[in-house]
Amino acid sequence: MLNYPYKNIEGKFVHFYFCKSAIDLVQDKLIRYIADTEEYTVKKNVFYLHAPNGIGRSKLVKNIESCLGQSTTGRNLNTMNKVNSILQGA
Repeated sequence: MLNYPYKNIEGKFVHFYFCKSAIDLVQDKLIRYIADTEEYTVKKNVFYLHAPNGIGRSKLVKNIESCLGQSTTGRNLNTMNKVNSILQGA
């Protein structure tokens, strides 16, 4: 079972960004790029983003690695649920 914030939000608006190390946010960059509608949670090495307007035009997403201080890979909740289903069936 996936453990993540924003449980009652449609899957295409919740994104997971996975990092190799624990995340130490670069606050000045985060503040510069995050939209008023976006919200986030950090748990160890995962950055969870709720982007209700999508990520296509998100300045935060375009600059996510500079805000996280490291490289990352991101997936939306729909993809995470599919991967989880595959793993549960394995």
